[in-house]
Amino acid sequence: MIPAEPPPETKRIRFVHAPSICIAPQYLAEELLRLEGFTEVEYLPLGSRNGPYAIAEGRADMTMWDTPALIPLLDAGKPIVLLAGVHAGCYELFGNERVHAIRDLKGKTVAIQYFGGGDHIFLSSMLAYIGMNPQQDIKWIAGQNTRDAMGLFVEGKADAFLGFGQQPAELRAKKIGHVIVDTAQDRPWS
Repeated sequence: MIPAEPPPETKRIRFVHAPSICIAPQYLAEELLRLEGFTEVEYLPLGSRNGPYAIAEGRADMTMWDTPALIPLLDAGKPIVLLAGVHAGCYELFGNERVHAIRDLKGKTVAIQYFGGGDHIFLSSMLAYIGMNPQQDIKWIAGQNTRDAMGLFVEGKADAFLGFGQQPAELRAKKIGHVIVDTAQDRPWS
């Protein structure tokens, strides 16, 4: 019989709790973590913006988060370790009738969740990839949350919006805008 491994030195683990189905595996893992010897599994209610900062500041130990939102913290030298990326194919860029390609965003208004958020960083990298300057060529407007950012696009206050999760399906169902980039299918983002 093979002896069991000793219990972990650390018996407490703190996860970020955010209102998103994307991090459901963290909750599914709780029982497995307890079987491995963790006695305290905590979920810190931080919302959809503060997860990366909680990790960088040591208030949380681990989370699932979109990679683009972590880039500014890594650039700032914050103590974050990335184990794997998530959400690689979860974004779709929607445009209105004046936007049919990424290059058409020059001089247009783009709705984002917040400055420095995953949607802002990811779309900025797309713009830079095709030779545009995201700081000069785009007028960014931010909502208070992802629903507000999508609302700015739906209301016609923005020419484009980088949808995430269930938002693209909702926009398609309502026949609002059209897809410019689908990161699950379009190169080089797929």
